[in-house]
Amino acid sequence: RLFGGRYLHSKPSPVAWKGSSLWRPCSFALDLAKTDMKRRSSTLFVFLCIITTQHITSHHLPTNIQSAQVRLQDPKRVILVLAHELLIKSNKPKPKPITTSTTTLITTSRTSQHSSSNQLFRRQNKMLAQEPKQLMVGFKAVLNGCDDTPFANDQEKRACENVLTKLTSEELEGAACASYAYWWMTKYDHGMSDEYMQRAQHAMALRECRRHYIGEGKKCNKTLAAIKEALQYRLEYDMESIRSCIAPFEDFPFASTKTNLKHEKDGSFITMEELKDMILDELTNKQEMVVRGHSKEHSAILYKHTRTARTEETNPQAYLYANIYIAERGLAVNEFLSLGKQEKLLVIFNFRQYNSANSPPHHLHDIMTKMMSRTYPERLAKLILMEPSLWLRVGYKLVYPFLARDTRDKIAFLPNVQSEQRKRAVFGHLVDPEQATQHLLHDGKLTSPLDAKHFVMNVPFHQLYDDVPLVQ
Repeated sequence: RLFGGRYLHSKPSPVAWKGSSLWRPCSFALDLAKTDMKRRSSTLFVFLCIITTQHITSHHLPTNIQSAQVRLQDPKRVILVLAHELLIKSNKPKPKPITTSTTTLITTSRTSQHSSSNQLFRRQNKMLAQEPKQLMVGFKAVLNGCDDTPFANDQEKRACENVLTKLTSEELEGAACASYAYWWMTKYDHGMSDEYMQRAQHAMALRECRRHYIGEGKKCNKTLAAIKEALQYRLEYDMESIRSCIAPFEDFPFASTKTNLKHEKDGSFITMEELKDMILDELTNKQEMVVRGHSKEHSAILYKHTRTARTEETNPQAYLYANIYIAERGLAVNEFLSLGKQEKLLVIFNFRQYNSANSPPHHLHDIMTKMMSRTYPERLAKLILMEPSLWLRVGYKLVYPFLARDTRDKIAFLPNVQSEQRKRAVFGHLVDPEQATQHLLHDGKLTSPLDAKHFVMNVPFHQLYDDVPLVQ
């Protein structure tokens, strides 16, 4: 689980053991134990768990073990955090996998092939509700590294620190809650000291401030105004309810039956169940969107497929809420893939068989674009448009001379998806085959069918699509 990200089921023979690709990560864990005598028992425990209780085949492991170490970012810290989570079941040839794992970073839920999607969802929710303390292990791992804000220099840091002093305590908390890990931790009796949570709050708010600072051209006054506007959007769109509406666990302290959102028609409050239905309908029946795989830099990949609903069928509120929901999920996945070190998403739009009759109203585009750019600055690593229409390519060429170099570098077009050479040119340096679908690379290993309902209902908010196998 630590190095392959999967539960594995075939035990290698003793003869093949040392030459297998499993040997290197285990050697890595053992070397870590030898060089860190103070915590030797913890790391040796993990090492022994790997070699005695996990039933592993080498083809499940990363072809390049360095990628696993990079994915862990700080292997020593992650190993120590997860040590107590691993269960020793050496007397059972096929250990029963855990349905919902303690950490999102490298684990996957396993389910019975005979369970329905609804049964799986209820079982996951029950476990999440009953064992929040176990889940906190993964969230704490993110917060433990939150001080590493990627400032370019001390001047940037001082400027952002100065901006934070001008925020109220409520605004500071709102800025920190842009982090899914911090927001989640504030909902529980986490057992952490007030000093620890204050440090985490300041660090996460500082990260949010830095993103706005860069987005506003490093102007402090504009940064302050941008943060306040972003916080207004978060309140206006009740992003806390959007994060939790799909799984409003009854035993969770923050679970609620209603939101702060209102129906446009009659002004009545939208319930959590109604919000869930709006988002689910938008993502499954009108435009499939999932977070699936990650780049070599551990940016989660957000797929937005061709919209199928006609313009007049678009529910403006559902459209906005669904796009916020998928953006929040992508950023939550990012936090846990990289322990908070990666802030940007790789976004892929598929325009195959696109028809302008299916496009949402223009004013809705304008609202969403403004809201997204204000709420999520510096969150885009790369935008790739697959099979874009002619008018879109022509329009881009017209505005290209006026775009900043940084913006140009973030946008790529892939007109011909049948050309493997072109695919390699666009995606080869971005994504490994193990984390790519065959739409991106012909040898992509993510081959299970796309089921947006499975993603929304069965996959935990902070995990990738393929982390929970599709039950057919």
